[in-house]
Amino acid sequence: MEVVVSVLWALFLGQNVFANLNQVDEMYYWKNIQFEDLPLSDDTLIGKYPYHIPTNIDIIGIAYHAQSGVMFTGMGRLRPGIPSTLNAFCTNDYRKGSSPRLWGVPSFEQNLLKDEYYYEAPYSEGRSLNSPQKTYSAGYYNFFFGQKTEDQLDETRRLSLKRPYNIPDNHNVISTYHPIVDDRCNRLFIIDTGIIQYNLEEVYTPQRPTVVVFHIPSNACENRNFPAIKRIVLPDNLWSNPVGFAYVVPDYQPKGTCNDIFLYITNAFDFSLIVYDWKRDKIRGITDRSMEPIQALSNMVFDYWFHYTLPQGILYLQLGAPDKYGNKQGYYAPGASIGLHSVNTKLLKNFNHVFTHEDFKLLGYRQCESQAYRQVIDFETKVMFFGEMQSHRVTCWNMRRPLDPDSTDVIFESDDLMFIPEILIDTEGYLWFITDQVPLNYLTALPINSTEVNSRIYRVKASEAIKGTNCDNQYIGNYDYPYHHFVHH
Repeated sequence: MEVVVSVLWALFLGQNVFANLNQVDEMYYWKNIQFEDLPLSDDTLIGKYPYHIPTNIDIIGIAYHAQSGVMFTGMGRLRPGIPSTLNAFCTNDYRKGSSPRLWGVPSFEQNLLKDEYYYEAPYSEGRSLNSPQKTYSAGYYNFFFGQKTEDQLDETRRLSLKRPYNIPDNHNVISTYHPIVDDRCNRLFIIDTGIIQYNLEEVYTPQRPTVVVFHIPSNACENRNFPAIKRIVLPDNLWSNPVGFAYVVPDYQPKGTCNDIFLYITNAFDFSLIVYDWKRDKIRGITDRSMEPIQALSNMVFDYWFHYTLPQGILYLQLGAPDKYGNKQGYYAPGASIGLHSVNTKLLKNFNHVFTHEDFKLLGYRQCESQAYRQVIDFETKVMFFGEMQSHRVTCWNMRRPLDPDSTDVIFESDDLMFIPEILIDTEGYLWFITDQVPLNYLTALPINSTEVNSRIYRVKASEAIKGTNCDNQYIGNYDYPYHHFVHH
């Protein structure tokens, strides 16, 4: 009775109560990231910095493989002291509301930064120990977008070009943000930027940006064996800023094998999309002004207090349902935008097609301050979900309606949702998303406060999340919006 009265009173006041009633579970949280059995002492020098600096580490991306129960995590090397950039934990090993310990994928050793990656010769002669009394993560790097002289910028370029680009046989994973799980062929896709970037003045480029594909065994939690299937080195002429490489999106072809696949690779700072034909080993780059950031929407605020500018372009390409020929709509948005665009994969897969701006369609706009890192479709309900960067909320859009502010709604809202860099749906219909402190880690020298919760992973059944919102199909009736071709006739 008390709940009913509360709901009626909230409705009388015009409040959206459904965001609080939906069964969103906080699955895991971290005050600081802990690892399982790191192979080196925390104080071991890697370059001139300690191997492990806990107050520098936060999770950026997650990907879940429901068959094996493995949750993969990505943490780009944007600060020193990150011992492993690609990691995982097994969900069956940890109860809800716990703080899992991470282990390296494919191993800690293959995430290790080698001495030869670094420019400064005195620090490349073996591993030495630092003083255990030294305070780490204090003063090691400057504000990322601080004022730099031309001499300093020239020095940055010199450091980044010190080492030749190559992919050695014993390729290590340098820096990756957003792992992607493919359940059809049980694969893990990452893009290794090849960049170690501690601040604007200290950038190392030991390897070209590379797409790496690993096999995920069904018993991955038991054997933790992830053999590399393929490495795709991205040609120099298709990128200028490898730090912007965010996601790899696999697109399997109908009735094809696991090798009959196209990959779509986004670069948020080059504002470009790279298409790779796995079967024919062909690659091309595509740009359009719809992939560029809107400067006025690049100014954002983190957790109500930290104002920053992040002019990110296209981040993710969400694939829609296939038509009878296997072609799909690809939905995308710049990070600095509240609009949503689409392009048909029939055009992306045709390497002879000459693109014009008319090939890229604007579908509409969401609400103000709704900039989102990633969007994901629940094909059962035909609803798209967005994890937003600054609004403290997860939102939805029923794709049977035109996209506008009135056709979107909030499924979950909380002050704990400081910044959502990842949202996904697993094969069991659960919507997962993570909140963390990426803007602070990327743009400031502030250490992570290990007395507070800094990262949280949430989960909710997608079909339950939309109940009572205007994304719920019971409010759509017979209306069907054909423009975006979600349902092919």
